[in-house]
Amino acid sequence: MEATSAKPEFEEGSQAEQDRRALQSMVEYLCTTTRADRCVATLNAGSPGALRASAGLAIQGRSAEDPIAILREQCLQSAKLIDCEDVISDKRLNAEACRGSGIGAFVAAPVTLNSQPRGVVEMHSAQAFNFMEYEIEVLQRVADAIGALICK
Repeated sequence: MEATSAKPEFEEGSQAEQDRRALQSMVEYLCTTTRADRCVATLNAGSPGALRASAGLAIQGRSAEDPIAILREQCLQSAKLIDCEDVISDKRLNAEACRGSGIGAFVAAPVTLNSQPRGVVEMHSAQAFNFMEYEIEVLQRVADAIGALICK
């Protein structure tokens, strides 16, 4: 039997690998210090240097449609926090797709560098109206830290 070794996505010890690990740690911190079921961070989406990290429960279902993509894009374009306490009643979203994905509440904070949006950090909950104000503040602080530490 021949041994094969997969080439890592990033070279061990490289800046990209350090950034990926730091991003993962920050997302895990966010997920453990809030009532989020899942936390996700995406930086430089659509570029070759894109970074993504997630923690918590996996999204349920396998819908081809990303039920919250419009809110994520709105956060990125406006560089403002988006708080959707009840995704089922939000007319911008497909309620059935959200229900099938197990998402009841969604909050996203922009990651910025020099006032320019570079990514989004999200908290998802299966339960609507789940996030307290202090948890949203933690989300914004994590997004600010990611902007300062990783998007330098």
